[in-house]
Amino acid sequence: MFWVWGIYVLTFLWLIHDACLLNWHILSSWRWSIERHDDASLCLKKAPEVIILLPVLREQRQLQTTLQALEDLPYPGRKRIIVVTTEREIAENNGELGGTTVEITKHILASRQQQPSSLYEHIHYPWVRGNKASQLNYAFREMTKNQEDLSACYIGIYDADSHPAPDTLLRLFELIAREEERGHSWPIAIQQPALFFGNFQRVSWYLQLEALFQTRWVFGHEIRTLRASARSSCLVPYAYCVGHGMFIRADFLARTGGFPEPSEDVPLGHRLTFLALPIHPLPVYDVCDVAPRVSALIRQSGFWFCNAPLIWREYARLRTFHVSPRKTRSAILLLKGLLDIFSWVHYPLHLLALSFLLLHGTSFLYALLSLLMCYLDAGVGIVLMLSLFPACSSLACGRVVSLRFGRKAWLVLCSPLRNIVRGVAPFLACWYLIQSLVLKRMNILPKTTR
Repeated sequence: MFWVWGIYVLTFLWLIHDACLLNWHILSSWRWSIERHDDASLCLKKAPEVIILLPVLREQRQLQTTLQALEDLPYPGRKRIIVVTTEREIAENNGELGGTTVEITKHILASRQQQPSSLYEHIHYPWVRGNKASQLNYAFREMTKNQEDLSACYIGIYDADSHPAPDTLLRLFELIAREEERGHSWPIAIQQPALFFGNFQRVSWYLQLEALFQTRWVFGHEIRTLRASARSSCLVPYAYCVGHGMFIRADFLARTGGFPEPSEDVPLGHRLTFLALPIHPLPVYDVCDVAPRVSALIRQSGFWFCNAPLIWREYARLRTFHVSPRKTRSAILLLKGLLDIFSWVHYPLHLLALSFLLLHGTSFLYALLSLLMCYLDAGVGIVLMLSLFPACSSLACGRVVSLRFGRKAWLVLCSPLRNIVRGVAPFLACWYLIQSLVLKRMNILPKTTR
């Protein structure tokens, strides 16, 4: 019973942590992002080149729309867009090129010949094995063979369902100029936060709940930790990158071995944080889709959980590049990595511990106390997100999307369910690990496909 009480108390304290920390920063992060950050007086002697990599797999339907959106992003310097296809898609199509994203990419780029010849490029990853990170690393090696000054070049990553804000690259330019004006070097890493409302009106109520929770995490954790990492190198926030809206200085990638594999984003953020390098947040958003089906969402959660243990691998990998982060900082980050793993399962663990205690005669008041705390965490979080939803939906959809009171009440009522379902992720991740180690199926690791 002692251990059960220990699990109950520990998970209860984590509920309090989320209820206070995440919910408090939802509104503060939103207020920060809607402040006017633009400054027309900022300028650079020479704007860095921005190269946007777009890794694709089975993205025939939305590729043209995404390319047009990226092409329309104004930028005062040189901009390039590189579509990175993969041989895997052709192999899955019985070796036939017809109908694949590879063929569609060639047709689209051929139809855009009137654009400057340097704007678009197509790089094909020539192997079947590998994933999104493999595509990115291959493209990075190919495009930097003749690149003279990597320190004056940023590599941006987007997915085929990304819809970055129209002024994204202007805000990127202003952030770099502001750092230079302060006497700092150009930022190593810049991250654009996401709103997961791109397909909000086309999915089920549970996926709408998931979209609200994912965006709540962006406000409550990601923006908060990114801002903390940019303010002070003394703090050790658990900040990380996300594989869409991510901009990394090319010289840093070159000297630290490119993108981490098998996952290109979160471990890269760990690398930066180990080295006390800030990840600067942009005050404008990339509008993304939530998974279109619950089954796809559950599989996706297993992929995402795979990132949590990779912090240990990235720490070991840094040492092979003769880069040694400070021991105290590393210890704190590795501990936070363990807490990140725990955060995925604290709801199911709390429910199991509570059930065991109730079966052994513990007062039912503990169940009421747990229910209250679950709603102070998840329920209040969804209420806050629903209060911001009109403004967020206006950014995501170009107009205010209204929800009926009944739907709002249902989402709040069901809010604790989401974190219970999320607890399935570690078990899926273990299955993916078995597949990759025993069955040698490396392609089950995170991919660009939705």
